[in-house]
Amino acid sequence: MVRKLIILAVCCLGLSGCGGIFDIFLPISSKINKAFPLNSEVRVAEEGLRALIKSDKAISSFFDEEYASLLEIRALTCSQGIKIGRLSSVETIRSLPLSRDCLSIQDAQLLKYLGIRQVAVLVAQGPLRPIRPLGKPWSVPPVAEMDITSADAASAAGVAVLRGNRSEFVSIEIPGGNKIATLPTVFDVSHRVLLSPNGRVAAMQISNRSVLFVNTETGGKIFESSEINRFHAWLPEISAALVNERKNGTLSIIDFKAAKIIRHPIGLRGQNWAIPLAKSSSRVLVGSGGVFSVIEHAQNSEGIQGKLITEYKMRDGNGATSSSPTLMSNGKVIIFTTGRDLKMFDLESGQETLWKTGAFLANRYAKLSESTLLVDSYAVTGIKTKPWVFNVDDATLSPVESENGNAGIIQELVGRTGFARRGSKMWFGDEVSTGEPAALDALLGSFNLERQIARLETDIRAAEGDGALPRTGTPVFAPTPTPDQAERDRMQSIGSQSGGRAASGSIANLARNSLVEAVGVYQGKMGGQATTSERRKGIVEVIVRRSTSPIVLVLSSYEPVRWQLVREPGANLAAILVSGYYPSEVIGAGGIQVVMNGNSFAYKFESREYVSLNRDVLRLTGKNIGIFQGRYEGESFSVGG
Repeated sequence: MVRKLIILAVCCLGLSGCGGIFDIFLPISSKINKAFPLNSEVRVAEEGLRALIKSDKAISSFFDEEYASLLEIRALTCSQGIKIGRLSSVETIRSLPLSRDCLSIQDAQLLKYLGIRQVAVLVAQGPLRPIRPLGKPWSVPPVAEMDITSADAASAAGVAVLRGNRSEFVSIEIPGGNKIATLPTVFDVSHRVLLSPNGRVAAMQISNRSVLFVNTETGGKIFESSEINRFHAWLPEISAALVNERKNGTLSIIDFKAAKIIRHPIGLRGQNWAIPLAKSSSRVLVGSGGVFSVIEHAQNSEGIQGKLITEYKMRDGNGATSSSPTLMSNGKVIIFTTGRDLKMFDLESGQETLWKTGAFLANRYAKLSESTLLVDSYAVTGIKTKPWVFNVDDATLSPVESENGNAGIIQELVGRTGFARRGSKMWFGDEVSTGEPAALDALLGSFNLERQIARLETDIRAAEGDGALPRTGTPVFAPTPTPDQAERDRMQSIGSQSGGRAASGSIANLARNSLVEAVGVYQGKMGGQATTSERRKGIVEVIVRRSTSPIVLVLSSYEPVRWQLVREPGANLAAILVSGYYPSEVIGAGGIQVVMNGNSFAYKFESREYVSLNRDVLRLTGKNIGIFQGRYEGESFSVGG
């Protein structure tokens, strides 16, 4: 016993303090990790995961073993080429030249591992709230001072996420609208927020850069991956999700069981959407443009396997040009918008049905049943809409007679029946009363006839010289006199700084087969502040994604803006219309025709400014705005795709 104490004392004197005695008994990897501790993000993520699994001893034990192995890899990888003895103390190791870059890379890998593990645990749980019918249209109660602009819902839970016009997000119960949690404020979230089927995790695509995962019950961030830039679909049956790799657009898989992001076995690239074909299987329909495929997935000891079952190609080449298709008729057909028209594709027979709804029906819809959609029709003049229920089996429209929730933009609740509608309030519902059905062809014929008569009357008035604007041709400018009139006059020439050119030919001809998408802001990021000599230009990025149909892009602002276009491969711009109270410029237009279209601007839908902007666009193109995105201060938007 005395001998052991003497040896212990000698060791104590020989090491850096008596604490070094205990270092002897630690593995070298543990001493390295103690000398160079994990960063705070990794430690917080570890604590979060342990809190989730603490009640399950088997999962906790498995995690302990797996995590210990990863920590050992961290230490050994970053200490390669450096001699560390068993008797080395933590203090001694701390002075060694381990690569900080190596440690940062390893910590990033650990953070990804812990994040995927957290998502896996949450997705495997039951619904956060039970799924129930939404019933007759009801409005969401006020949420603080939040101006709600959109809503997304879980496919198998009574949970939705609301987005505000200042990039605020909250999770709520549906029906009812009771608040569950305040989620992080996240700028530049593009496309939909895709909730896991059980409503516990929200996947947010941040511009074209990354995907953020958020816990909808606590509101906490789980992790953000810059390895992927598009989230397509949750596949809980095989503990996975379909995504796109950011670097080259390759279809990839988040394997929650292995806690890894891997390339998809099929090797597809540039996929724009994916929808599970059945809730109890791993068959998924993925597509891009007019080509889409059915893929069967399986999870085995070697990981996730993928097998191509069927590939489809549109005979006319016209595929989905907005959001992902909607599965109907119990999985037999898909419905989607192509340009401004509606299309149905039978997955069993391959039959295509195109309804040339043109300017009659808006390109937003929502699934009410396996055979019906909620749609809106436009009036011949103006932007006022009328709601209908469209039966895809017999191509009839029945007028909606319900009193509530009949105005505003229709938003589909992906993966479940029901709709959200953004008007002066945010409405939810899945039950509407209707009148007698009428054939779509008959209603469309009447609409087109009225439209032709209205155009003829307009042309006659123009010919008589009563001052009415022509339906096509060079834009007419009518700037309001202001102290900045000299600057306003510059808007009548197509900004020399932007590389645009004066309109030649008919913009209406360019717009005939195009989708009109508009982006509106009051001011750009870090811009819009007045000085004694000039007004600074804010910067707004607009990412133009690949699309089958051409896009007429409308850009409007109050303050001067430098619109920076980022055109992805396959971007299909027909023309760019720019308007605003103060002159703006467009960067990245290339050879695309840029037309200054007066001084109207709007950043809120259903405002007087929006009515004015839409009227100017309609006069120039012959079309109403199809898709509108607005924000008081904008930084980044995406169109097309």
